[in-house]
Amino acid sequence: MYRKDGYQIVQNVFSDDDLAAFRLTTHRLLETEFKRIGRKFDSSEELGQMQVSIDNAVSILAKDYRDVFDEFLDRASSTLSFHRLISSLRLETVVNECLEVGGEKPLCGQLNKLRILMPNTNIGRVDWHREIFQTVPRSRFVQIWAPIFRSADKDNGALQILEGSHLAKLPKPEWQENKNGVSLVRYPEQNLSSFDTVSISLKEGEALMFDGNLVHRSGINCSQFPRYSIVGLYHDAEDPAYVAPRLPVKYREETPREYHSSLPESF
Repeated sequence: MYRKDGYQIVQNVFSDDDLAAFRLTTHRLLETEFKRIGRKFDSSEELGQMQVSIDNAVSILAKDYRDVFDEFLDRASSTLSFHRLISSLRLETVVNECLEVGGEKPLCGQLNKLRILMPNTNIGRVDWHREIFQTVPRSRFVQIWAPIFRSADKDNGALQILEGSHLAKLPKPEWQENKNGVSLVRYPEQNLSSFDTVSISLKEGEALMFDGNLVHRSGINCSQFPRYSIVGLYHDAEDPAYVAPRLPVKYREETPREYHSSLPESF
């Protein structure tokens, strides 16, 4: 199914315990961010109230503290509880099956992150694209998109795919990038009219695994609540075309050099 359709929906990708652990991590990180900005935070860790607190806090950061919101996403994506989700044995097995390499190939994760799509905004929403322009050229990989904390459907902006586009030859789109050199290559709507758009509705614990050539985009979140998801790539680590990229580290505040300069001659 994966090779023919360019995607596959997989159930029970994450354990309930790992999902609960990351929800608690997210709640505590948001509490930390609110302390930094001097805002009051609802610290209840009861399950029902915890998600309300997360939604409210995320909404405030996205609206009034965008830099803090972006830092929170990077912080959450770096936690061990997040890495337990994206490196489960179940996921490793599924990716190997999609790659059809046989056995248990070593895999390299790349660009694995928590994403949040806020209601009624295009901020953070990416239009029609292929992931082949976002990673190591000509390498073999499988992409993941999986909702967490709540289900994803058309109303809250579930991922949309163009069926059959992974096998299609399309006019090469113009190269575009942001100020950090990250690809913003997009496919114009007029070149995609022959494909059917499918919105992928998933429950928490399910994941969409798909080909890097499959044209896809985020939907529009028309609900009242943020939509949370896990995204990322899994590369065949033994693929000769895969050379692990060296990513730049950019410090948001004091750099190690600035810290060094601030120290006295003896400390």
